[in-house]
Amino acid sequence: MNRLLVALVLTAAAAAAAAGPHKSTGTLADQGTQYQDAPVDSPGTITATARPADLLKTLDTTAAGGEQILFGDLHVHSTVSWDAFVFSLPVFGGTGAHPPAEACDFARYCSSLDFFALTDHAETLTPRQWRESKQTLRQCSAVGRSSRNEDDSDLITFTGFEWTQAGTTAENHYGHRNVIFRDQDEAHLPRRAISPMPPYFDPDLPVLKTMHEPRVGSYVAMMQELSKVPVCAPNVNSKSLPENCFEVALTPQELSRKLDEWGYDALVIPHGTAWGLSNPPSADWAHELTPGIANDPRQSLVEVYSGHGNSEEYRSWREYVVGPDGKKQCPQPTRDYLPMCWQAGHLIRVRCDAAHLPSQECERREVEARQRELDAPVGFAAAGFLAVPGARTEEWLDAGECRDCFLPTWHHNPLGSVQYILALGQDRDGQDPLRFRFGMIGSTDNHNAMPGEGYKEVARWNSILLLRLNNSDAKRMFLPPPAERTPESRPVTPDLYSSSWATWDVERTNSMSITGGLVAVHAANRSRDAIWNALKSRDVYATSGERMLLWMNLVNGPGSAQPMGSAVRMNRNPEFEVKAVGAFVQNPGCPDFQRRLLGARKLETLCHNECFNPSNRRRQITRIEVVRIHPQHNPSEPVRPLIEDPWKTLKCAPNEAGCTVRFSDPEFLKRGRDTLYYVRAIQEPSPAINGGQLRCKFDSAGRCTQVNLCSGDPARTSPADNCLEAIEERAWSSPIFVDIQQQ
Repeated sequence: MNRLLVALVLTAAAAAAAAGPHKSTGTLADQGTQYQDAPVDSPGTITATARPADLLKTLDTTAAGGEQILFGDLHVHSTVSWDAFVFSLPVFGGTGAHPPAEACDFARYCSSLDFFALTDHAETLTPRQWRESKQTLRQCSAVGRSSRNEDDSDLITFTGFEWTQAGTTAENHYGHRNVIFRDQDEAHLPRRAISPMPPYFDPDLPVLKTMHEPRVGSYVAMMQELSKVPVCAPNVNSKSLPENCFEVALTPQELSRKLDEWGYDALVIPHGTAWGLSNPPSADWAHELTPGIANDPRQSLVEVYSGHGNSEEYRSWREYVVGPDGKKQCPQPTRDYLPMCWQAGHLIRVRCDAAHLPSQECERREVEARQRELDAPVGFAAAGFLAVPGARTEEWLDAGECRDCFLPTWHHNPLGSVQYILALGQDRDGQDPLRFRFGMIGSTDNHNAMPGEGYKEVARWNSILLLRLNNSDAKRMFLPPPAERTPESRPVTPDLYSSSWATWDVERTNSMSITGGLVAVHAANRSRDAIWNALKSRDVYATSGERMLLWMNLVNGPGSAQPMGSAVRMNRNPEFEVKAVGAFVQNPGCPDFQRRLLGARKLETLCHNECFNPSNRRRQITRIEVVRIHPQHNPSEPVRPLIEDPWKTLKCAPNEAGCTVRFSDPEFLKRGRDTLYYVRAIQEPSPAINGGQLRCKFDSAGRCTQVNLCSGDPARTSPADNCLEAIEERAWSSPIFVDIQQQ
């Protein structure tokens, strides 16, 4: 993580240099205390007008039993987060501060959510910022309160932070987790966020001397404030520590211990489990199958989908294999996967042949290039592409990407996929098996204070006149590669990595940035208690952003029907019923009341003049796909045969009222092993930002021969181009876990 902080600032400097000369007022020494005295961003001001009660009634989805389906976003960053702040800088095409208060306004007026959580990064969250964020979220809920009951609000807010520990190997890597607390009052919230590492920032970083925009000054001032907060004493009960110190938990076990010390009701939600952006290639969730992590009762949900892609699907291919000598080896390409290392060798071979060098020498260089790509240092993002000097992004085709996944994450890692995690297991004599039993949620991971950004597929970029960023996490930034294009590869040293034009493949990540997902809860009412109870019981589902309605019940289990998220024991074959209803087609623009509440200018700057604005027509559900997974008995059991995707596909007749299907598992008792079931409800195709991602052209053998990237370079892709491609939006139910009941 420390390397990423430095690399992003260095990258920003490179982008500034590439953009040409800018006005400078001298060196840091010349400016004296310019940065020291720069203002630190405030939490902002909330618009103090609730949504009309009759509007909330139109948003409610009430089932026959009085249950409602409510939609939220449990993964949102403001520019209090260091990375969101960096990308708000002018050199990244940023548009300034997007504080916590703006997230409140966006969720209430633009995306019309029922609830959301603010989860700024703990590693740069000072006690002051944490205190202000808590107060802002309390004020946000209070605006919509119609009585003295603090849970009676048009928008329920939850306080949280993101704990992210990015290691270099499977053994020292634990990834991303959002920690979210149930209550809002100060008596039930910790006095500090808990960071995965001590604060890090070098305020004298030489590159900052070349950057004098006021926004950069605010960033440095924020980091200087952070550097003055002492690290809390270790091995002291969290409740006994002073407020103004920086609390650190280096592992999930330590994080869990500290949450135990606070004693407040909380959820710990992993996300980005399959990301190549921040997981080392060797990352494997199997190493987290340990007591204290797998069976932590707070860890009952996993984020399967966000604006960074879909982490659901398992595949058998690997980025590399380990040979008998313990060294990484480059695997052969397959129909559904082209390894980065293989493409590195191919690019060098093409150059070498073009230079008319001897075939034997070209073969040696080809093999060497593959190994150099594999041996690139593991930072916070894949750096192996730097092994091929001057290679254009398009030359890499779809190397390293999941070719047949639905909107996969960049450099998708199958050993972090949700299907793989759910298949992991270890039987234990006299104890319950050790397993992950996750419910599935979607969220956005938006870094511009825009909860629920995926309500419309608009504004991939936005005009600078609107002073707003975009409805995806793509960056208005492009970094041309160096002109050097030699017929031989180069070692990717740490120095090359940190001083390169880009620390990751920016053009490709722009093409794969999509609008985010949502979490839906089956709640008894709109209260905080009802929403929290649904989250804790896993009676939730994920969507790719569309507000589809989904129910899944085990209909012949013990007692009454068991909803999604349930865990039961049975001595008969299970039977299920699923109902799914498509999302409302959106009308253009915003409802009239929005303009009355916000005014024309704020509606433009906050919502892009495009709000959640449902019509009376719903999209159709085309099919229900059922996934069946049999968790391992022990870690040596191969995973691939345990994941059946899809196990069943149930077609739906065209009907705006939705689709209801039933299915059973006649093999459950015969197999005699614990099994989990979840469904995907698939909606009719509709256009989506970056729905085609790399937009490959394939040959008759299924190989990608050309890509058409959605670039951050306005000369290559117009800022007005939303890069819309038709996709099948979907909803993922939480699994129902059916254990075999021994006779």
